[in-house]
Amino acid sequence: MSWTARTAEVPLRQLVAVPVDVGKTTAMLMACDFTGRMLLPAAEFAMTRDGVAAVLARLRAVLPVDVQVVRVGVEAAGHYHRPLTAAGVWPAGWQVVELNPAHVTAQRWVNGQRGVKTDRVDLAAVTDMLLAGRGVRVSMVGEALVELAAWVAHRSRRVQVRTATKSQLLGQLDRAFPGLTLAVSDGRALRRVRRQPRCSESHV
Repeated sequence: MSWTARTAEVPLRQLVAVPVDVGKTTAMLMACDFTGRMLLPAAEFAMTRDGVAAVLARLRAVLPVDVQVVRVGVEAAGHYHRPLTAAGVWPAGWQVVELNPAHVTAQRWVNGQRGVKTDRVDLAAVTDMLLAGRGVRVSMVGEALVELAAWVAHRSRRVQVRTATKSQLLGQLDRAFPGLTLAVSDGRALRRVRRQPRCSESHV
């Protein structure tokens, strides 16, 4: 990629990788230069404004004075990672890339940790991918769009669960009473069927 090629002539000690592993309410990051020298050991932080500000202060304090490129890699995690890819979260000029979780898993296997999944193991895998120039550059969007995308993802999951449950119930009805589902076409009728007592209970 062109943005990766622009770092080709930069000394490795002036290139810094910042892998980020995201959870639901907290995240963890570390920092090293492209020679593999550790700058900041794994540090956990709350995914709040104060939490991010505190960890950024620690990160800035350990960056080399002559650093030219800081590349942040965030593993995609549903919608949970979106607050860390919003505009204004990372300092201007830093490169932020998003990593496919399937690729991170594959890297864990390459590292000999196929059956192990911890925050630190994931950080090591993300680090290796950043050093290799992997990742898709994030298009920064405003905070309002990030929040909207998170709500859309939340709503979509609820709709998918409802649809799957309805399909499962209709399938069971069709196996027990062939043809009955032709008369049960909406959720209200389906709920009435679910509330009916079982045959064994009706004769007690």
